[in-house]
Amino acid sequence: MERLIALLLITTPLAAKNPLLGAERVDERFSAVVVHAWLAGGYTYLELERGDGAHVNAVTLGDAPAAGTVDVRAYARAKDFTSKRLGRRFDTLLFAAVHPHPETER
Repeated sequence: MERLIALLLITTPLAAKNPLLGAERVDERFSAVVVHAWLAGGYTYLELERGDGAHVNAVTLGDAPAAGTVDVRAYARAKDFTSKRLGRRFDTLLFAAVHPHPETER
């Protein structure tokens, strides 16, 4: 994961064009249900509901599941983030890898 972050920092133009530069590094892992998904350029923004009912917002590079339960590994957190493509402001936005949650065998 650290290699991915380093690659993103190196290949993305600096300063205002790279929101990761101003984001706090985190290592959060959790499962959540997708409430809503927005596609914007090469990114997918997600509104997620955790098991405790708390809603969080995350963004991932590329496609992400638009419904169902997902596993999230957040590696950065930005406060007061505005997506110009969406025309939307997020109080807090997690930068994360998001994958479908594997079905539990019964």
